Amino acid sequence: MPSASNAKVEIELGQQYHAMAAMTDSGDHQYFTISGGTVWSGKSGFTPDVRPNGIVSGRNLLSAGTTNDTVRIAAFTAYALGSLNTVTATSATIGRPTTAGYYQINSITMASDGSIAVVAGTSHASAFSETRDASGGPPYIPVNSVELGQIRTTSSTAAAIPKWCCAIPWPWT
Repeated sequence: MPSASNAKVEIELGQQYHAMAAMTDSGDHQYFTISGGTVWSGKSGFTPDVRPNGIVSGRNLLSAGTTNDTVRIAAFTAYALGSLNTVTATSATIGRPTTAGYYQINSITMASDGSIAVVAGTSHASAFSETRDASGGPPYIPVNSVELGQIRTTSSTAAAIPKWCCAIPWPWT
């Protein structure tokens, strides 16, 4: 008859919550690891719930506002810091370069608490740049914020944002 005097039984009694944590990219932008090793057991029927910061629902979020230097923002939902934020339609006022003829990019963002913010880039005398935080380029967005879009301006004079402002490739002034 078999004996169980030296048997070892391992069972998974339940799931354990793990706080949101930044993972480390292995370098190929496909495989990510987390300090402390394995977070999920791999048991079938139980999959990790990964919620990266980003828009969940809503499209064509930005459109021209009804007054000078304003942009309308459509209602949408987005994750930030693992929480789903439901944002109602609103508007935001953008900044313009302080010097006439300079180029400036503003980023419209949602902060981790669901509030809308406009982050102004640094203006440049002669051209736009595609490099973040460069003169004439889009600004860095705050950590744990979600970028909804960018507004590019080349005039320091207050004016209506053109109706085509918010479509790629953003060719407005």
